Amino acid sequence: MSELETVNVSVILVADSHNPAILNPDFLQKNGIVPSEWRVRETFTTSAFSRVAYDSGCVWEVNPQRNIVQQNQGGHLDAAHSPYKMATKYIETIPHVRYQAIGLNMGVFSPMDNPIAWIKSNILKYSGPAGSPFRLRSAGVNLNFELEDENVECNLQLAHARGTPTEESKKGLVMDFNLHVPGPFGSVEAMREILDKWPDRRSAMSNLAKSLLQEK
Repeated sequence: MSELETVNVSVILVADSHNPAILNPDFLQKNGIVPSEWRVRETFTTSAFSRVAYDSGCVWEVNPQRNIVQQNQGGHLDAAHSPYKMATKYIETIPHVRYQAIGLNMGVFSPMDNPIAWIKSNILKYSGPAGSPFRLRSAGVNLNFELEDENVECNLQLAHARGTPTEESKKGLVMDFNLHVPGPFGSVEAMREILDKWPDRRSAMSNLAKSLLQEK
């Protein structure tokens, strides 16, 4: 089985009335959403789109429809400041927003020499028409799963990373997971309960990735 590498994890809060203008480092720190010792690497605030990036690898982005908090590879967060904990604190700070859905996302990378061949042989089962001068150069697949006894679906997009001649280690299979939980939620407590399940959900998605990569 190929090695698995978590590239990023994130939470998306879907709504039709986010206010991007409030997102800035002072707002996040004043309300205890991020720790005061984090160094701001980039900040951009407008009425249509706002972004705050930290040296910790955490990135916040808000537009009127989506509030995204993402932790990228290489950063180090304690349990109190994981994306799902920070998203929970944000919801508690602004409870009046009509949140319509929650997305729990994870990006995974598996190094391999020929990810296109892997997708073809393990997912597509397609090698191209016999005798054709054309060969498949790129491949992407969307898979959809459901959780038993819950109104939750998991979307998985498989694609390939080409890499460059000087970045051979970047060649591999990209696996982007999106766990979609639709609203309405009714209360902050209901949303907190969903977000508290994120570590277990993440483990389940990792196990799904591993099962797909098992040698057949």
